[in-house]
Amino acid sequence: MDALADLNLGGQIDSGCDGVLGPTPRDVTLVQALYGLAPPGRPTTVFSAGPDIAVRFRDDNAAEEGYGVIIERWSGSGWIFTDSRFLTNSIAPCSAVPCSQDRTVYYRKPEGFLDGSYRLCFYQTSKLYPNIATVCAASRFLRSNLAFDTDGDGFSDRIESGTPLCQNETNDDPTDDSVINDGCPAYGGLREVGLECVDSSNTKNDDGLADDPFVNDGCPVFGAYSEASFVIGTDPRAVCSASQNHDAWPADINNDQFSDISDVVRITGSFGLAIPQAPNRSNIAPEALDRFVDITDLSKMVSFFGLRCTYLPAVSPFVLASGTYVGDGSSSRYIDVGFQPDMVIVKSSGNEQAVFRTNNMPSGESFLFICTPKLLTGIQSLESGGFTVGSDDKVNRGGPGAPTYHWFAIKDSQPGANIKFGSYTGNGQQSHPVTGIGFTPAWAFVKSAGGGAICGVQRQADMPASFGFAGGDGEPYYDGVLSLDGDGFTVGSRGDVNNLNSTIYYVAFKGSPNFLTGHYTGTGMDGLTVPTGPSPAFVSVKGDSNLGGSRARWRASGLGFPDANSASYAVNTPDSPAAIRALQAGGFEVGTDDDVNAAGTTYYWVALDAQVP
Repeated sequence: MDALADLNLGGQIDSGCDGVLGPTPRDVTLVQALYGLAPPGRPTTVFSAGPDIAVRFRDDNAAEEGYGVIIERWSGSGWIFTDSRFLTNSIAPCSAVPCSQDRTVYYRKPEGFLDGSYRLCFYQTSKLYPNIATVCAASRFLRSNLAFDTDGDGFSDRIESGTPLCQNETNDDPTDDSVINDGCPAYGGLREVGLECVDSSNTKNDDGLADDPFVNDGCPVFGAYSEASFVIGTDPRAVCSASQNHDAWPADINNDQFSDISDVVRITGSFGLAIPQAPNRSNIAPEALDRFVDITDLSKMVSFFGLRCTYLPAVSPFVLASGTYVGDGSSSRYIDVGFQPDMVIVKSSGNEQAVFRTNNMPSGESFLFICTPKLLTGIQSLESGGFTVGSDDKVNRGGPGAPTYHWFAIKDSQPGANIKFGSYTGNGQQSHPVTGIGFTPAWAFVKSAGGGAICGVQRQADMPASFGFAGGDGEPYYDGVLSLDGDGFTVGSRGDVNNLNSTIYYVAFKGSPNFLTGHYTGTGMDGLTVPTGPSPAFVSVKGDSNLGGSRARWRASGLGFPDANSASYAVNTPDSPAAIRALQAGGFEVGTDDDVNAAGTTYYWVALDAQVP
């Protein structure tokens, strides 16, 4: 080996016979072989809420030293260094060589740091050579707890119902897995990170974190009660109560839509008591709940004294309509919608692919979500009151046995603020940021205008990577949409998303109380209800398994789906009465179709509510 460690050189490689203050590639190779160093496995973002993010990676490092972690924030023009950490195997001892263990790294954005899109990047490191081989996990939008106040009632989501939605100490998630501290036991929660408590009685802090800063990581701080019990227990998506039984505004304990002396008395009646001797609703401050009713709670209540609220649900910025028509084979057929849509999707009830068109596509062109080139006789145009279709069988087959076509039309009443339609030119590189969107997308999908078998690719905020739309696309695309960023998203080298010199169209939805994402685990049981929060007018579901082809499914409210059927985006996939069967108040119902409800499969959903003319 032509290099030796020299501490006087700050831990870098000293020059040997190569005459270079290292490391040279040969130096690095020799040191890696000597110390059994291995690069970190591909990191996956497994949790994020408010200021918190968790990333899991594979550790195959046999050395006593380990990995560095860089925390970066998106600045609008690129990723900038924000913070760093150093991980050694002393944190997670491993006697095997190589180590071969999954490790999870947590990061909380400190108060005072800017809200924005953050990501964790990992590199192998040693005193013997500088940092190399950086790999980055998908980014997430992090914000302070107080900024994470969905309904704007002055109380963060974290203390109203947990991070994100733990309601109480009971296990009330829809899959009913009988584990109280399973990561988030409440409906609508984020992905469980698999850090269940060893001690099922929850009497000690056994998640390996000294300060246990995460409300829903599966284990409490030292104490005898579930983490989920230390929240106020009010609805984070409603400012005021809809009824006497609707706990919505923490400052309105008796749910009469008015914060007055009767609410103050509830606080003073519990003054000096700890939870659970005092009711949760009396413990409304400070931001990190202290489980004790004292002057901080009284001061918080008094700050709202005399204020009244009215139950007025927010008006959705999305305008949506759906309907059906029977194909007639004509070359130009107008479909009335009632407004000028920004995007239209059409799907035959039979064995044809779904077709879509957006407001920025060239005249006469439309595209399929699956791996096929563009159509020139599909959806021809989007017009002031509707859209026009051509004669392609996918949108307008006529003659005997002509199929029924479902259509879905949507527009953003605040153009560009909630849905962004755009395009970019592929550069074929490993990482290609697409910027200028103006927000962090909660769901984005792309489709290349290039010829050949070019597939549509999607990613929503809960997904560990990107996925396709068709059957057989259950495996994630790690080289597709790499991350959802503060001002757009980043794509990898996959030809579907970044083919050199190809024009690639995208649709990006902004997350909001009117547009939510989540996931659930299939049970295989008929009639599974999936809570979404708002009452959805459109739902799209994609599974991470190839069972049943794992075709993405969608359903819209209105006249487009008068029965229990839902449509797919894929080929050879007729309507299914056992897929998305109904859109309900606060969620949707699925049947037993493997596309939406195979036992043990994770399914990712997007749901939006809308003004329906």
